[in-house]
Amino acid sequence: MSASWIKTQPLSGLDGGLAVRPEGHIRARTSAEFREYVDELLDADEAIRWLVVDFDDVLSIDSSTAGYLLNLHDTMNSRSGALALASLTPTVRVVIDSIGLMTFFMVAESIEEAVEEFRYR
Repeated sequence: MSASWIKTQPLSGLDGGLAVRPEGHIRARTSAEFREYVDELLDADEAIRWLVVDFDDVLSIDSSTAGYLLNLHDTMNSRSGALALASLTPTVRVVIDSIGLMTFFMVAESIEEAVEEFRYR
C-alpha cells in the first residue's frame, strides 16, 4: 500500500532501523491507513528491529492511533528491538499522555536522539 503522506527512511548507522514520518492528522480513515502501512512495512522486513515514529509534521492523532502505538511498542520488543516516538508535537503528546501511555514509550526530541538511545540497548 502506498501512502504519500507517510515517508520512511533507514536509520543512519543502525542496522535494522527505520524511521516513519507521517504528516497531517492521523484520525479515523488515516489512522487505519497508517496502521496498515506500518504493519506492511514490518511484515515485509523481519529484520526491522528499531523503529522511530517521527511526529514532527503531525497535527493530531486520535486515541485509536495511540493504542496502535502501544501495540507497535510490543511488536518491536518481541523483535528484540524498540520503538521510539520522536518530535512529539504538543497535541500528540496530550493525547498519548491523557490516556496514560506516555510511560510506555521511549520519547526523543529527534530521530538522531532516538538512534543514540537505541545504541545503548
